[in-house]
Amino acid sequence: MRGITIACTLVALAIAACAVTSDLEVDDESSSSTSSGSGGSTSSTSSSDFGGGFNTGSTTDSGGMGTCEEISEEAENKVQPADIILAIDQSGSMDLETNWVKQQLNGFAQQITGSGIDVHVAVIAGKPGKENGFCVPAPLGSGNCPNDDVPPTFKHIDQHVGSSDALVQILNHYPNYKDMLRPGAQKHVIVISDDDSGLGAQSFDNQFKALDPQLANYVFHGIVSKEDDPGSLDCFFNPQPCCDVSADEGKVYKQLINMTAGVFGDLCQQDFQPVWNQVSTQVISKATLACEWDIPEPPKGQAFDPTKVNVEYSVNGGPMQPLGMVQSAAECANVNGGWYYDNPADPKKILVCPDVCTEIQNADPASMSIKFGCNTIPAPPK
Repeated sequence: MRGITIACTLVALAIAACAVTSDLEVDDESSSSTSSGSGGSTSSTSSSDFGGGFNTGSTTDSGGMGTCEEISEEAENKVQPADIILAIDQSGSMDLETNWVKQQLNGFAQQITGSGIDVHVAVIAGKPGKENGFCVPAPLGSGNCPNDDVPPTFKHIDQHVGSSDALVQILNHYPNYKDMLRPGAQKHVIVISDDDSGLGAQSFDNQFKALDPQLANYVFHGIVSKEDDPGSLDCFFNPQPCCDVSADEGKVYKQLINMTAGVFGDLCQQDFQPVWNQVSTQVISKATLACEWDIPEPPKGQAFDPTKVNVEYSVNGGPMQPLGMVQSAAECANVNGGWYYDNPADPKKILVCPDVCTEIQNADPASMSIKFGCNTIPAPPK
């Protein structure tokens, strides 16, 4: 995992220009330059101690901004969070499996959070009163049944899942779990079933990705049947793991696992802990740099103006490229590259659109410059 350094620059009475550089070491030095848009003239300045961990210097803006104060601040990089959507087949043949999942969900979540990854889990399964219904115990769940939700980290969607409709329920209940999904978080989908899906793999993939641009790079995992039950006669003369366990081979689920490089677990083995461990390990290993940055507090007496922020970035040592602003993550699909606030009414973070996030995470090196003080430039449409 590469570290990341953020240097922030304050222009006039607004708060600061930030340069984010993907690096193995944290750089404590600070410097600044300003340029006029068309003339290309620049001026530079060295910095001196400003107190409170800040460094400051002054420079003249040849574009007419006047004298500026400069501040640099180091910020700790965040590990990419994970959002997990889990659907559990609750048909009559899944009694043992449903009870096991209920007992092991806490350990699964704790394996991930113990690595430093912030995880959100949405479970689609019927609660008590429905066939094989259950509540999730604390600490992942609240410990109160049937109201076991713990916002914003855990949500239990009270929907009975039949033998072959797990994928359909994941699509249908997107409005119920979409608020738990975070821009820049890994997306993992898990199905546990002894049957196959009535909805095809490609159809699900197309529909799921169409729900939200941030679902484009989801990973699918399944604890499903490796093969169909051979039948009572074959099982009598040649007992096999899937005898009296499998309702049907999970062909669709296996296709989705292959399409997204997920983890396959054979439900017929009835030993789920090794598979659970593999899934949690993959969630942890796929975590990369989070594509969001906290907006630092301005020095005492200064004010932050959210209408005067601009962002540039560079990948693989290339030139800086400007990014325009969009009002929300939903608008990212309409532009080529962009950034937005976590909350436009009260911004605390700056986030980049998924296409830019992917570029930054795959680049070596990558740098980001977040500049405060000039009127925000909107992202041009595609």
